[in-house]
Amino acid sequence: MVVNKQNKFATKILFEGVKMKNLLTQNDLANLLGYSERTINTYVTLGKIPKPKKIFGKRVWEKETILKWLERKGIHINNEGV
Repeated sequence: MVVNKQNKFATKILFEGVKMKNLLTQNDLANLLGYSERTINTYVTLGKIPKPKKIFGKRVWEKETILKWLERKGIHINNEGV
């Protein structure tokens, strides 16, 4: 695939659309948990937070995975706030 400005723009729009539906970025997860993004990195490395997936070069977590993980830890979050 040839990478050009148009492809990058289309990819960004696609990513933003998907993100809003069911994915959390590292920044989203940091805000949700009240940690810095650096702490998120450390906790992923230590296995304290589920491993992210990479989509278009960005680390993302599925909302459902994080919500289930938090429930297992006894933390309940209003799904509308995620």
